Amino acid sequence: MDRGAHMDSQGSAGRAHSLVFACLANGQPDAARFLASRGAPVDFVSAAALDRLEQVEKHFNRDGSRKPGVSKESLQEAYRHACGYGATRVVEFLLERGADMTEHTGDGYTGTHYAVMSGSVETVKLLLRRNPPLDGKTTHGRSVLFHALWSATRGDLDAHVPIIEALIAAGAKVPEKHPPVNATIDALLERHGSRTDSNWHWFNE
Repeated sequence: MDRGAHMDSQGSAGRAHSLVFACLANGQPDAARFLASRGAPVDFVSAAALDRLEQVEKHFNRDGSRKPGVSKESLQEAYRHACGYGATRVVEFLLERGADMTEHTGDGYTGTHYAVMSGSVETVKLLLRRNPPLDGKTTHGRSVLFHALWSATRGDLDAHVPIIEALIAAGAKVPEKHPPVNATIDALLERHGSRTDSNWHWFNE
C-alpha cells in the first residue's frame, strides 16, 4: 500500500466484493479494520459488521426507511454480519428499522445463530430481550444452543458460559445428552438435565 497498491478496484476480492468485505466473509475482522483504516472502501454490510454505526445510519432516511440502494436482502445481510461480529449498536439500529430476526438464507442460520457463535454476550442478550426463535434448526439440524455449545469448545469460556445460561433462561431446549464441552459447561448442562456422552463428539473433531 505504501507503494501505491489500489484497494478500491471493483471486484478486487472476487465476485464484485470489496477487500474489506472479503476479509469479513473469511472471518478476518482485524484485517478488515486495518484495510478500512488505510482507506479501503467500506460498503453497507461491512460497515455493519465493523460496528460503524454512523456510517450505517447514512443509508437510512430520517423516518427510518431505507435509502435507494439498500434492499431488504442487503438489510438482512448487514444484520447477520452485525450479529456475527458482535456489533451490538448496529444490531439494535437495524432491528428498529425492520431487520427480521427469523430470516435466513435457506440454511436456517438466523442472526441469533451467528451472535452466539461470535461470543458477544451483549449482542446475545439484546436479541434475547426481543424473543428470537431459539429452537429452529439449521439445515444440519442444529439449534442456537447447539451452536453456542460448539463455539464454547473453541472460544472464550468466560463469554460462552453466560451466553449458554442466558439461552437456557430464555427457554432454549436443553438436549437429553451432549458431547463433552468442558468441566464448567458440562456441569451447567447436567444441572438442567443433560448428561455428557463421552462417545459423542463435536463435528470437525
